[in-house]
Amino acid sequence: MNEGTAADVTAAHGGRSRQSKKHSKTYRSISAILSWLTARRPTTLSTSLRARFLPYLLTIAIAWLPWLILTWPGSMRDDTLAQYLQSSGLHHYYTQHPLFDTLTFGLFWHIGSALGSPLIGQALYTVTQAVLLAAGCALLLCYIRKIGSPRWLIGLGLVYLATNYVVVGAITTMGKDSLHAVFYLPLAVLFVEACLTRGSVLARRPVAFAFVILLFATIVSKRTALIIVRCADYLFTPSYLRQWASFLSEGAWKHTSDGDADTVAAERLAAIEHDLAPLRGTSDKPQWQKNILRAIHRWARSDGRVGVRKGNPLTSMALYVTWIPLAAGLALVVRPARRRYGPALAAYGLLAFTVLSLYASPVALFWYPIPVFLTLPLFVVLPFTFRESHPL
Repeated sequence: MNEGTAADVTAAHGGRSRQSKKHSKTYRSISAILSWLTARRPTTLSTSLRARFLPYLLTIAIAWLPWLILTWPGSMRDDTLAQYLQSSGLHHYYTQHPLFDTLTFGLFWHIGSALGSPLIGQALYTVTQAVLLAAGCALLLCYIRKIGSPRWLIGLGLVYLATNYVVVGAITTMGKDSLHAVFYLPLAVLFVEACLTRGSVLARRPVAFAFVILLFATIVSKRTALIIVRCADYLFTPSYLRQWASFLSEGAWKHTSDGDADTVAAERLAAIEHDLAPLRGTSDKPQWQKNILRAIHRWARSDGRVGVRKGNPLTSMALYVTWIPLAAGLALVVRPARRRYGPALAAYGLLAFTVLSLYASPVALFWYPIPVFLTLPLFVVLPFTFRESHPL
């Protein structure tokens, strides 16, 4: 072998060696990333709260802020309009809508009226609800970290809660479902913990007290057995307001005409329009806000194809109310026997019965599954927990 050939062979071996080292370095980097993403760090809830609650809360709050600005001072459901009529004395109280919610909303409206306008009260309510929901989401994320969920799943849950339209779209809605979710979120965390610890966590008096209070608030804030009134698209229009004209309390309006029934009904309608005028500001927004909201709503209701009015799969109720809960339930059922965990199945029951209550509803509206939207990450991680939870 001459010197030139030997040099070529040596260079070839050196090139392959460098390439092998490069591939090995890349493999180690990918392996390290995957190892970090799949790592589980079970801990106590107090430790998790100290380390992660504030970062989670701030991340979610900052992500929600643009939607809060766009919808300021918040939005109302058709049910909320009826509750305003009750709290303002234009309508007798009744129990089709939970009285707890009516009284809670009324408290904020009365505070706002004392400060100059019911819209001030609605703005205060919107901020309060958004903060409480963000705190509930942060608590949920701290809890799934506590029970040893892999990092990638915690991160996915954070992105979902911070940016998904089905979650973010509910935070500024003044309605019974969003208020219900304020209590349902921490209750779900305690319920899952009670199941995973086989009830031992409830032996602690503060936890048991919190569980009872949250359970009470969850029940009185939403009565799913009642007939659900279909949401009207024509709020603040005469055709909608007219249906409330016959429910005015005596003395709530001044009858000034001795004319026929149509004239009297027109006077009643005018009285209601006058008293609801302070709430019209919820839709009185600058044009740029209306344009952005209209574009978002168009995206949420279509699949992006021009001229095609099909549902957007990313905002489909079926995805979050049927397919994801079904996949999580099946994952729990089909796990190997050594990993099958009865308490986790019991915890999943809360989600299962909530979903069944939605299927029992006569209509399906976006607001109804809000508690499911917000707590979904909590139940999705259950198939990834293979041990009993240590008490809080």
